[in-house]
Amino acid sequence: MKAKKLGIKALVFVLIAFYALAAMAWVTGVEAPEKEEFELGDITIEDNGVELAISIDDVSEYVTEKIEEGIGSVPEDVEMFVSGAYRATLLGISEVWDGEVPSRDDIKIVSSLPEPASAFCFQYIIGTGPSMESLRTENGVFEIVLENTKVENTSVQHLYELSKNITTDDWKFEISSISTGESFVVEIKRDVFPEDFFGLRGKVVFDQMASEKEEQEFTWKWSDINDGFQGFEDYAIFEGMEEPVPDPVMIVALIVVILAVIVLAVII
Repeated sequence: MKAKKLGIKALVFVLIAFYALAAMAWVTGVEAPEKEEFELGDITIEDNGVELAISIDDVSEYVTEKIEEGIGSVPEDVEMFVSGAYRATLLGISEVWDGEVPSRDDIKIVSSLPEPASAFCFQYIIGTGPSMESLRTENGVFEIVLENTKVENTSVQHLYELSKNITTDDWKFEISSISTGESFVVEIKRDVFPEDFFGLRGKVVFDQMASEKEEQEFTWKWSDINDGFQGFEDYAIFEGMEEPVPDPVMIVALIVVILAVIVLAVII
């Protein structure tokens, strides 16, 4: 009797394996592709009728140069602000233009983040940054708006002072098409930033009264945030972005496993 039960179990396992493989082949027709790692791409725009690819390295080089010119040094967390603004623009353009290449002078960006590195990033992308040689009679529009009031003084020094008080709530950017009026608000998730990150930033960058341990902690934290901006999928960074639907092969396989457990429970 025991041998008979074992034979039935073995037969059930064989059948389950057979139908699982058949189901996977039916769903995909081929082997399931390996999951690709996220790769930060260029921002592609049209400038004077010519398609232009802007990389994050292009932006970083420009921002670093302009901040150093403005305040004589470059705060260590500049890269984090550049990466956040760059990713926000990349997402906003993809949502508003839906795969089409926007003209540089059709892009309008309204930022709630009063901070020079992100501001220079946006200005570089739309062609209105200081000392840009490719300026035309018409360019994109960039504004910083705080509590419904436009910030008129966007000098490095002024924005640097304003950035002392930024919080997680300030990481909101509206990207829109000037010609159509269509817009998309990009908002970075609050949990992207560790608890009291900006309090620590104020202590290290501005007050300059932090201990060596606090300075090291700040470096680790902003570096982790920056790595996320450059390496995480949109749904992990931005509000309102949905995680991709799981691979149907995995769903089928899971269903088969559950059915197998049920069948075995019945026949044992």
